[in-house]
Amino acid sequence: MVHKILIVDDSRVITMFVESIVKTIEGCEPYVMNDASNIIEVLHEEENVFDVIIIDRMMDEIDGIDILKDMKLDKELRHIPVIMLTGMDVKEDIIDGIKAGAFQYLTKPINHAELIDVIQHALIDSEYKRNTLESFRSNKDVASFVNSGNFEYKTVEQCNSLSVMLATCFPDPESAVIGLSEIMMNSIEHGNLGITCDEKKELLKKGKIFDEVSRRLELDKYKDRIVKVDYECNNKFVLVTIEDQGDGFNWKNYMQDDIEVGTTDFSGRGIMLSKTMSFDEVQYYGKGNKVTVKSYF
Repeated sequence: MVHKILIVDDSRVITMFVESIVKTIEGCEPYVMNDASNIIEVLHEEENVFDVIIIDRMMDEIDGIDILKDMKLDKELRHIPVIMLTGMDVKEDIIDGIKAGAFQYLTKPINHAELIDVIQHALIDSEYKRNTLESFRSNKDVASFVNSGNFEYKTVEQCNSLSVMLATCFPDPESAVIGLSEIMMNSIEHGNLGITCDEKKELLKKGKIFDEVSRRLELDKYKDRIVKVDYECNNKFVLVTIEDQGDGFNWKNYMQDDIEVGTTDFSGRGIMLSKTMSFDEVQYYGKGNKVTVKSYF
């Protein structure tokens, strides 16, 4: 499978350098734009289905943040991972980029190994979101009549099916299904199975995350653990409560508006994107193994 990577920067030196890096990643095909004035129209052209976009924050004619915001308002483009480049290593700019929906924010000069690492993670994220959305679109009417319910899940397959089902009653189902699947998978991986952020990062690099999840689900320590889900929907809001049986985590670090975001730190990304893109409210409780997500009509 060929992965199409779009590189957007008004500096030909930068695009040539990034293009050379992308070409070293197996299965990746770079495409370059030095003029971003019509990028949204270009992205809508049928032949331009990109897996990842790498874009400069500040160009002569347009701000990369404005392009990102336009993409996030577009149902066809909002789920493409966007890696933003900047020459300014300013915390506020990085936070603004992540809040606007950037997958990652890298500062110039570009580190070769760092960019490869981020692109590989973005490709995994892109494939995951594409599969989730395809599953949702083929089953989107499965539970639109359900007003309340109590559910349990243990496996990845059960998690995916339930997130698709519950998303159908949210005001913006396609954004909700991404947020639900992120948080609900976290309850299996980080919650019930105790996979750390560092472990997950290495497993993703090796393409072994689902193998490790399956392995741990068979262990005596974890095999009986479940995730409980309570669901309520009325004419005012949709509310989903997710509670796992794990040890929890320091969720307060990821709920602050001025969250610290490292250049290659992927921990907390699902929480951040769920807060900004999928739901009106995301709230963790106690030790961090219980969370509610809520959207208003």
